[in-house]
Amino acid sequence: MKKDVYPILPSPIKVLDQIKLYLDESILEGDLARLLINSEFNVLSAETVNNFGLSDCEHLKFAISQNRTLLTYNAQAFLDLQLAFMIEEVPHHGIIILNPKDHDLSLQRLLELITHAPATEMNNRLEYLYS
Repeated sequence: MKKDVYPILPSPIKVLDQIKLYLDESILEGDLARLLINSEFNVLSAETVNNFGLSDCEHLKFAISQNRTLLTYNAQAFLDLQLAFMIEEVPHHGIIILNPKDHDLSLQRLLELITHAPATEMNNRLEYLYS
């Protein structure tokens, strides 16, 4: 029987302003969530705080309340929310949208971002990590 093999994630750079992630429900459906949750990165998921069934806006507001960058596969909903928050001048700690069809590239680009960028660079920013 083949044992599940997961890549070893790099340790985050020890900075005071490290990006803290909040994984919405869309991210929970794959190995990426387990990888991130079991890593040394500061990760909180909708599952760990029992935030099932929340609207996309409620997930973003929760991430804001926890000073976290929201991580999702749900591109259209969060593109719309980014625009609405910009128009209403509602600050947030960032939104990262991953490509659900290319897990390897998504993981690579996500790791580059969260290991090198300080959290303040994500403020009010939407990062679309597609190819």
